Amino acid sequence: DRLLVFCRRIIDRVNTKYPDTLYGMLAYANYLRPPLREKVPPNLVPQIAPITYSRAHPMNDDAVPGNKILRDAVEGWGKKAKMTSYYFYGWFLAEPVAPNPMLAKWGHDVPYVLGKGNCQFWQPETQPNFETSMHCLYMGCRLAWNPKLNPEDVYKEINEKFSGAAAPQMTAYWSFIDEIWTKTNDYSGCGFGYLRRWTPEKMKGARERMNLATAAAKTDVEKFRVGLADDSLRLFEGFMKLRYEQAEGQFANLATDATAWRKEINRLGDKYAAQYTFTRMGP
Repeated sequence: DRLLVFCRRIIDRVNTKYPDTLYGMLAYANYLRPPLREKVPPNLVPQIAPITYSRAHPMNDDAVPGNKILRDAVEGWGKKAKMTSYYFYGWFLAEPVAPNPMLAKWGHDVPYVLGKGNCQFWQPETQPNFETSMHCLYMGCRLAWNPKLNPEDVYKEINEKFSGAAAPQMTAYWSFIDEIWTKTNDYSGCGFGYLRRWTPEKMKGARERMNLATAAAKTDVEKFRVGLADDSLRLFEGFMKLRYEQAEGQFANLATDATAWRKEINRLGDKYAAQYTFTRMGP
């Protein structure tokens, strides 16, 4: 409520000269919840930025701490504001290397926010990370233009058009990766929970599915595209090797291995510079 009082004072002053202006404010962190007393001015667009809420699980998973509060905030702003904006996090924020298509999360959250949240503007935050999160970014942009689309249909479309002959195998791979994210009861917002989420058994399962996909690719284009995901998984396998070594107290080669890993992510950034991947910023 206090933030809205502040916003209204600014709006009242600026409106005397620019009456047709739209204003934005962040509904963020400690002030994410909608107001109890103050009315939202019709030309004020609150942008909901759920930085303190789950980054791996969809908003309808009530096993996740805070999800009900987040849904109440989305719907509350949607009812009280003429229109809202939503700040989608298109990566895992504090750890961007793990493959993370966010199939279930964005498949639910994007249409939910567009509908229940009265969302007319949206902004995904991400790094260049098409190697890990291409599916959700593609689907989110498609639904932003046509919210009536079925997210599953869009995922099917990108798997078939992007992976060609390897589409069934890549579909199986990305579904397996997504289930690891959503079916692990870990809610940390960075890599601290990876020893629980990305166990050696799960990493082995991901590798087996990826090997089937690389074998199924036929054309040079298919091999290149599947190879991008394969390189992403290999980089993450190296990352988890460092995590396992650290957790097990195997410090002897840790610094050397970490240096080699950093060189590898830079090499992959160069290799796929045109694809906006591996955190490599474009010109």
